[in-house]
Parts: sequence; structure tokens; C-alpha cells
Amino acid sequence: MSIIFREARVQVFTSPKVLSTSLKHLAFELENGYEFQPFSVFGRTIHIHHLMPAKTFNKTTPLEGFTRIAFIRAPIPRFVSMYANRVLRKHKASLHGWEEAEKRGLPLLPEIDFLVSHLEQYRDAVMEIRHHSAPQANFLGSNPDFFDAIFTPETVSDFENLLSMRLGQKITLPHKQSSPVSKKIKVSRRSASALEAFYSEDVGLFAQATHSKSRRDEQPPGVT
Repeated sequence: MSIIFREARVQVFTSPKVLSTSLKHLAFELENGYEFQPFSVFGRTIHIHHLMPAKTFNKTTPLEGFTRIAFIRAPIPRFVSMYANRVLRKHKASLHGWEEAEKRGLPLLPEIDFLVSHLEQYRDAVMEIRHHSAPQANFLGSNPDFFDAIFTPETVSDFENLLSMRLGQKITLPHKQSSPVSKKIKVSRRSASALEAFYSEDVGLFAQATHSKSRRDEQPPGVT
């Protein structure tokens, strides 16, 4: 998916469960001057993701003259976050999928290791699990050199500094979709190995992110 900070001339590529909600809220507020609030149209509630829907990398157009930035997250913490937010806490939009999962004999509240060992079955039944557990490479592509800079949730301050310099004002990324439950969830070594295999391309991309860089003259502080 791509999130546009038009005045700052920045195009951000990210994935579900990698600050996407926070980045969309910030982009909306900077462009419109007020915080986004969900609203209704003919009985349908419109959320920020309806205004800025997720798109795979091959369906996203790079903007000429914009700094291209990627946000990536270590695959296992991202999966744990998905589990806490989309499995332990059911969302209205996914209830039909969970009904389908139940018909297939899949537990509605699986332990995380059970989810990992039956991941493809859950992904096939529940669209929100399929979407939020999709590899980040689906949304970022497989070539880190496409980006001018790569950030992680741990280097958000560098991204804030970049926007602050571009816009001439202090910018702080709002924290949306935080789940304290995630910190208490542990995966077994076997599950960790299975997830690393499933997200093998993401593991490589994340390794590149730890050496985050900017090729433009205007470098955000802390990025080399």
C-alpha cells in the first residue's frame, strides 16, 4: 500500500500491522487540518482504511519527485500483533470468515502455536487473517533499492524528523491500534521456525531495514 504526504513530497509504502493505521491518520490530518473520525454514508461506516485502501506493490504507482519510504517490521512480532488484534479480538468485518472457520472444525480462539501450524487453513477461511498475515513483500516488493529510506517501528523518530524538516513544523506519528496483550504472547521455537520459513522474503527485507539508508541529499537524522 502507499500513503501520500503530498506537501512533504513523501510516499510511504507499508503493510498491515506495520503502523499503517497511524500513518494514514497522520497523512489525513496533515492534508486536511483536522483529525479523521469515522463517519456514516447510507448506514455504512467509513473508516480510514476505506479512504486509503491497501494495495499490493504491483498495483501501486510510484510518484515522480517523491521520496519513497518503506516501513517494515520483524515478521514474528508482526504476526503476534496480528494474532492479538485479529484473532483474540474479533472484528465485525471478519465474523463471516470465523463462521466459515468454525464450520471447518477450526477453533475460534486458537493458541498461537495452533494457528501457526494451521495457518493456511485459517488464511483460507478468514479473509482478515489472510490479509493481515500476508507477507510484507506483497506490499513492498522484493527490491530494497527501490526505496530512498527504510524505517522500522523502532526508528519512527527518524521518520518524524524527516517530515518535520520537510514541513517546517514538529511532526509526531499518532499511535493507533496498540495492543498491550501482544507483549505477553510467546511463540514456541517450532512456530518461530515455521514463521521464519513462511516469511523468508520478509526476513531478508528486514535485515536490509536494519541498515536503513537515504540516497538523497536531505537525510533524516540518524539514517545512514
